[in-house]
Amino acid sequence: MEIKALNEIAEIVAPDKSIIREWVAPANSRAKKMSMAEITIPPGVIVPPHYHQVIEETYFILEGEGEMQLGEDTRTMRAGDAVVIQPNERHTIANMTDKPLKMYVTCVPAWTFEESVFVD
Repeated sequence: MEIKALNEIAEIVAPDKSIIREWVAPANSRAKKMSMAEITIPPGVIVPPHYHQVIEETYFILEGEGEMQLGEDTRTMRAGDAVVIQPNERHTIANMTDKPLKMYVTCVPAWTFEESVFVD
């Protein structure tokens, strides 16, 4: 049995200043087909618009709120909300509040940077 303690996972700061802790992934666990990360988006940070060619992604908001744009649709997400992002769907999330936005993100197949296509 493998147990992964989130507080033992190193933080990575992305270029947009989001803080990522890749909790479960093929590179650091027994997972073969999926990944799960905790992502904290600091106040004022906008994740650049992007899409994934084959990844289905789910955002689950734990704390705070953010403006989620999926395709042409924009909605406010709050703690307890989840959204499913299909492959090739352009998406971004912005934290325009004064508190951190914390969420769990799952990806199937597992996330890789090379799978992220950033758009203007």
